[in-house]
Amino acid sequence: MQGWGHTVGALVWGLCEAPVARLWACPGSWSPEAVKALRGARAVRAVAGHGPDAIERFQALHGLAADGVVGPRTLAATGVAP
Repeated sequence: MQGWGHTVGALVWGLCEAPVARLWACPGSWSPEAVKALRGARAVRAVAGHGPDAIERFQALHGLAADGVVGPRTLAATGVAP
């Protein structure tokens, strides 16, 4: 995935849903969103692992609606501000 040009939620989703994911950017082009997404993805993977249902598992474990959408409430549960 590109490390720039995406929302934090979209990046977290992409980094967690695939068994192997890579985040890349040209030198000097990392966005603040990409850095937040890495933190969020690490939080999700630490609790819920990875794969097609990782976001839903994370949400359910945190008492959130398990809809698979990484919105403001899910990001807050990861400790990352949107």
